[in-house]
Amino acid sequence: MTRWGVRRIAAAALLWLGLALPIAADAPAWQSASPELDGHHVHDLAVSPVDGRQVLAGGELGIYRTLDGGDTWSPFNQGIATAHRPILRLTQHATAPWTVYAASEDALYRWREGEATWQNITSRLPAAGSRICGLTAAPSDQGRLYAVLEGLDHWLLVSYDWGDAWIQRPGNLAQNGWRLPGAQPLGNSIVVAAHDPELLMHAQSPATPQILLSPNAGVTWAAYSLPGGGVYALDMAHESAPWPAYAGTSGAGVYARASATDPWLAASTNLPGNGADDVIRAIAVHPAAPEHVLAGVDGHGVYRTLDGGAWWEPFGEGLPEDAGLRIYRLNWGTGGGSLLWAATNDGVWHITGTPLYLPALWRQSAP
Repeated sequence: MTRWGVRRIAAAALLWLGLALPIAADAPAWQSASPELDGHHVHDLAVSPVDGRQVLAGGELGIYRTLDGGDTWSPFNQGIATAHRPILRLTQHATAPWTVYAASEDALYRWREGEATWQNITSRLPAAGSRICGLTAAPSDQGRLYAVLEGLDHWLLVSYDWGDAWIQRPGNLAQNGWRLPGAQPLGNSIVVAAHDPELLMHAQSPATPQILLSPNAGVTWAAYSLPGGGVYALDMAHESAPWPAYAGTSGAGVYARASATDPWLAASTNLPGNGADDVIRAIAVHPAAPEHVLAGVDGHGVYRTLDGGAWWEPFGEGLPEDAGLRIYRLNWGTGGGSLLWAATNDGVWHITGTPLYLPALWRQSAP
């Protein structure tokens, strides 16, 4: 084989490995992406699956939109009643057409790319007037949406047609007693496996160290208890399997579950105080590398692990040095946009630039 042929094979191998094993070349810098929203709570973000420059931010001022990667923002509340702000949750499917659902505690809206206004679909929920405690869209199944309602009972609802019609699941959420604290946005309380729209994880509450798992779209649930700390945020691997999965807690750091048969184990080495006394409201697993995880820690900024939680390190500089800083959501960017987005109680922040991908064998080991 010629030397050129060897080089081509080596380059192809590096590219293939790089798609699954990302690492930043230099220390990244966080930048404020939204002067219009500085000082305001932004609870959630939705990034276009096709054009990462298009982002929606939902928070105490309703919804803002950027079409140019955060250079300019404008209100995007057409169709949303003033009484239904603030917006606490945005969720979307992973593929086009870009469809976003927005929830306040008592209202649900839907928007499709190309439309000028949001459509109020609250009346289509079978229990009007109930609080919306959880909301998520299945990444791999266009049109499938899950909602948790707190009314006379705690119901899980599923829609297979973009929220037009809903089915009430007769599962056992009620007996597990899930509650939404008054000051907690809906957040990442329920997530769907990327490859299996039937597999759900649900955080019982930020006050209770318990995670609920359903393998059948919410028909039945099993409870898994953590040693301590209520659960604020959940995320799963985005590849062909849901494991590992991660949980961010209130005062007990990060927990990880390696497989369906493994227990939840503490994975907080080198987090501030090993996670003690801090709230982790945001967990984000890299789409192509399930051992590469980001965590937003109250008052401490963003931390990163490249080995599934065995070791954490601060990620990025430039976030406000404020003990009151809260990070509600971390979103990976898509093509043409920022590398990473953060929704905080001080507006929207992002890291720009292009990620560098290197094989795992070339990484410098963590201490």
